[in-house]
Amino acid sequence: PPIRHEQDGVVEEEQPGYDVDLVAGTLDRETLAYIQSLMTKYATQMFEDTVGAAVWCRRLHYSMRAFHEIVLFMEKLYTSPNDDQREFALNTLANAFYENEFLQLIAKLAVRFSDGKESREYL
Repeated sequence: PPIRHEQDGVVEEEQPGYDVDLVAGTLDRETLAYIQSLMTKYATQMFEDTVGAAVWCRRLHYSMRAFHEIVLFMEKLYTSPNDDQREFALNTLANAFYENEFLQLIAKLAVRFSDGKESREYL
């Protein structure tokens, strides 16, 4: 059912869902590549810079949270009854997990997880 908004006596109806064009305009391949490059950079620095590892680990955590939010949003779009939204989500996720280096990074981070250094949220 449509969502009704009233402002200054004017009632507007809005269809539920997401404006895929709007989301695609802000969440494009470059955005994903940027977040993935940050994750890679911060993980590399965390492994190499033992003195500043805590700072790099925190930055890595924030970049991983950003990536996680994108994946959750794509999951919502993928379960939408709208074909355009499902297609957008599928293509975005396919692009996100296309590069083998990024998949290896995720696996490496999971293997190197330490209860003493990282929280459960890290996983």
